[in-house]
Amino acid sequence: MPSANLSLTNRRFFFTCLLITWVLSALYLVGVGKEEAFTALHPGGATVADGVMKIITHVGDGLFSVAVVIIMLLRRQWVSASLLALAYSISGLAAQLLKHLTSLPRPLGYFRQKNIDIYTLPDVDVHLANSFPSGHAASVFALVTSLAIIFRVKWLTIPLLLLAWVVAYSRVYLAQHFAEDIWIGSLLGVSGALLARWIVLYWLARYPRFRNTPLIPHD
Repeated sequence: MPSANLSLTNRRFFFTCLLITWVLSALYLVGVGKEEAFTALHPGGATVADGVMKIITHVGDGLFSVAVVIIMLLRRQWVSASLLALAYSISGLAAQLLKHLTSLPRPLGYFRQKNIDIYTLPDVDVHLANSFPSGHAASVFALVTSLAIIFRVKWLTIPLLLLAWVVAYSRVYLAQHFAEDIWIGSLLGVSGALLARWIVLYWLARYPRFRNTPLIPHD
């Protein structure tokens, strides 16, 4: 196995902060429940954040991750591109599989069944079905976890996690998902990145000539 280049030792701060946010959000969700969490996190009307949320949510739609992979390929950063592409693919497939296995209604469909109206933003195509889990959350967490593994820069931890949670939260803000959907989506994204890391390490061990890359030098 190649040593230290993809070791998680230097990423302890990232995963510690991630674990803290997971635990706190899980405690909140268990404490308040599905409907109450959505009502608390979703705006009841237009706010100044509407425009930002409609834009930033696209960071999790997959095209952003594909663009990053293409940039890495153009820069001949083969291992980094492979890690991110695998992370995106694994987490995305897992999310889609769960969506179709559970077939749970999204907030708009869920509350319509209860004859409750919820606010939806103009010009946003709000879906009704396949709520669980959030594919956008899975995608963005796969992205930021992959970047945290690739770049050994501690100060990136907070910006990366903040980006991931804001993108995930935008799905609740836009009435596309419940909070539990984005929580499980985040878990799938991180798991996909870690599995992708394992696959890349196995590949590098089998083909040592690929170990040297611009983004993953030897320690």
